[in-house]
Amino acid sequence: MKRNIKMMIPITILILLMIISVTHVEWNDKNGVGTVNRAEAVELSEASKYLEALSIIIPNSEVHALDFTVESLLGDSESLNDYRGKVIFLNFWATWCGPCRTEVDEIDTLHETLKDEDFMIMALSIQEKKNKVSKFMESNNIDFPVYLDSDGSVAAMYGVTGIPTTYIIAPDGKIVGRAVGPREWGGKESVELMKSLMK
Repeated sequence: MKRNIKMMIPITILILLMIISVTHVEWNDKNGVGTVNRAEAVELSEASKYLEALSIIIPNSEVHALDFTVESLLGDSESLNDYRGKVIFLNFWATWCGPCRTEVDEIDTLHETLKDEDFMIMALSIQEKKNKVSKFMESNNIDFPVYLDSDGSVAAMYGVTGIPTTYIIAPDGKIVGRAVGPREWGGKESVELMKSLMK
């Protein structure tokens, strides 16, 4: 009898943990990307269809993007919060990553389409040297803004475990979606998604 009770305790704890995980969203909570109640979820009425079309993961609760400061390829120091009020396309990538290389033309098309709107691309190259990234950008004729996450600390802060990973951030600083893997960022659904978030 005592043995059965001892076996039931871990099972009960496991079931409780599973119930808790279903009612909360976790975005790398130990690094501060937040866990909040479902009742505070971001409403994405118009954007939802575009998020779904692009297979972008929608948080089921409100998640605020953490601020950080990085160096651009031009040598300027910039923070995420510098662009509050704009839709931010936060992309983690590297020049050696095949899928990342696949989507750079798509990201560049998105940049060209929306560069005069309330929209900002922050593409963070993870743990790479400035000259290597600059050469890649020049040889591929890419113009979107690129920044250096030299030690990988920003990627770690955002819980990035594979690249490319992209976060779409609304003008109020809330994360509205996360995409792991390449997407057709230059396509109609992507452009309409960004525009819907600007309203």
